[in-house]
Amino acid sequence: MMNISRKPITISIMIDIIIIIIPTIKRPTTTTVGKITDWVKQNCSLAKLFLPKASCEEINTLVASCHL
Repeated sequence: MMNISRKPITISIMIDIIIIIIPTIKRPTTTTVGKITDWVKQNCSLAKLFLPKASCEEINTLVASCHL
């Protein structure tokens, strides 16, 4: 049986989420970090299209750390 280990979020993945996902969800009605993090939690499958190697938990943690 192969031992497949998860790789940590890389700088490349962090840049991907900041450049691609955050600007597309930050709208005039989405002005607080709480609303953005809620959106990402509810739409993890969409976020995973941009970050296929990251888990939903990793994406949520990363977005929460962006302080938007």
